[in-house]
Amino acid sequence: MAVRFFATLLLAVSVLAGTADVRPAAAQDAAIGHVKSVKGGASATRADGQVTLAIGDPVYREDVLETGSGGALGVIFRDNTILSLGPRTTVALRDYAFEPAAEKISFLARITRGTLLYVSGVIAKLSPSAVSIETPVATVAVRGTRFLAQVKDEGG
Repeated sequence: MAVRFFATLLLAVSVLAGTADVRPAAAQDAAIGHVKSVKGGASATRADGQVTLAIGDPVYREDVLETGSGGALGVIFRDNTILSLGPRTTVALRDYAFEPAAEKISFLARITRGTLLYVSGVIAKLSPSAVSIETPVATVAVRGTRFLAQVKDEGG
């Protein structure tokens, strides 16, 4: 009984001191960006479940971002790339690396439905070929600073 009390006390002190990492396992990797704006319903699906997103929340590599029928979501990545998702949009963040000193840079996202506005950041400026946005019918190789993609549901 005393051991459990001290273990609980140690965990509580660690959390309060900021030395314990109590985030979900998938979230313990470094965040690749954060939510800048959100309207209506927006969520991220991760290996450990789905979370509702709010302004300031981190996003992680391999998150699947989704907005509801009245939703919109703005995300800023570590290299200042911006993604804006419109209503009823699903985007998977398949790969992201921003370590220019180690020559590790990449940005790969896949939109499967909805509307996506992409505004390039440092990755596209350093290596345009390191950025790709996949759709169900094509892969967009980024050569400019911004573009808008729309993927319609199969029903039209």
